[in-house]
Amino acid sequence: MTADLRLRRYEPSDGDRVLTLEREALEAVDARPDEEGWTDDLRAVEETYIDPGGEFLVGELDGAVVAMGGLKPRDGETAEVTRMRVDPDHHRRGFGEAVLVELEAAAARLGYGELVLETTARQRAAQGLYEKHGYERTDARERGRFEVLTYRKSLDDASP
Repeated sequence: MTADLRLRRYEPSDGDRVLTLEREALEAVDARPDEEGWTDDLRAVEETYIDPGGEFLVGELDGAVVAMGGLKPRDGETAEVTRMRVDPDHHRRGFGEAVLVELEAAAARLGYGELVLETTARQRAAQGLYEKHGYERTDARERGRFEVLTYRKSLDDASP
């Protein structure tokens, strides 16, 4: 299903589309936060993700960015999977899973042993994706109008 999706590293020319994709994807599941500065990292992708030893991928379909995801270093052992988004018109085609699998491979190549991530309780499809790939829920807490779920996965325990 994802044969036509091309994953590649973020380029500065992707900036506007990444911001639009963030907004559209979260609005589609009523999970867009109202926090000031919510997209500051997306306005500085290279400095936030790539330069400190992480990764940020976009998925292109017919030349248009329809998926994205980031790997943000937390420390030498742990990285955070974040900004996992798929254009609402392209859901249920395996694009999010393709991004996640490639981010996990990048994390392993970069030497991270553990991945963490957060999603909201409203994002049931995301929860299913993460659990399918071996992420375990470790916490749930309220943040503003959302219940935020925290997940973790040890890459050291992951099967090849």
